[in-house]
Amino acid sequence: MKRSWKQLQERYGSRHVHPSMLVYEQTLINLVDATGDGNSYRDDSRPLTTRLKANEVYGVKCPDNDHYFRSVMLKRNDLSGKFQVFISNPVAGDIPPGMPEASQEQVFKQIRQMNAGLVADAELKAFPFNTNQPLPGQIE
Repeated sequence: MKRSWKQLQERYGSRHVHPSMLVYEQTLINLVDATGDGNSYRDDSRPLTTRLKANEVYGVKCPDNDHYFRSVMLKRNDLSGKFQVFISNPVAGDIPPGMPEASQEQVFKQIRQMNAGLVADAELKAFPFNTNQPLPGQIE
């Protein structure tokens, strides 16, 4: 037993580590050096894209009129296991201070990712109908 221990020490030096382990350690050191300290340092002031949380109400400014907003809420349907989207009617004014704001693109992206049920033609405009054109079913 002493002879094999002596041979092992001679083969690998004073460190009792296999050479492949040394290569693995060096690879990890290089990886840590390349990726930094794990903190995120952003050079620009773009807002981070966050996911909308279920059962939380978000304010979305109407794209056609900045003086109106709609409130949007994603809620899980316990019976089907899917998400439902609740969108309010347009409200005149600014988004209340306690309500988080989301963009229309962010809302629709989240709806697509969650495979939530929503009407295909849904828009978050304040005035979705053009007043110059007749409404569906109306005689010109």
